[in-house]
Amino acid sequence: MEIDAGAAAGENRQALTRRLGRIAIWLGGIALVLSVLELIGVPVFAWIGDLLDRIGEVPTWAIVSGVLLESAQTSLAALAWYGILRAALPTHPFTRSPTASPPHPGRRRHPGDELGRPLRINLGSRRPPPTRSASS
Repeated sequence: MEIDAGAAAGENRQALTRRLGRIAIWLGGIALVLSVLELIGVPVFAWIGDLLDRIGEVPTWAIVSGVLLESAQTSLAALAWYGILRAALPTHPFTRSPTASPPHPGRRRHPGDELGRPLRINLGSRRPPPTRSASS
């Protein structure tokens, strides 16, 4: 299966342009709403300025500690789920997450592609996940 690099690059460029356009529309809409609120007498920009001043008063050690504790909590939760799955499915070979695997040649993969598989297991469905053909 041959991949046309020029077509793929053009498609990626179009997707990026659409994505950036949507982001610009959202940011413009938010700016419009904030400006309208300011015009009708709601001091939104003063509130945002006060919020940023208070955030600036938070000591650096507290931010670093929070990031470290949150990272530890996330890692330990992942380790706990790994242990739960190893105990529940002792014969299943756990290698790495299907969402972290590299893309197959000729097929674009997105981070959420495989989320349906574990969801069906969690919901108790006995139906096996659908198989994908090599052409998709």
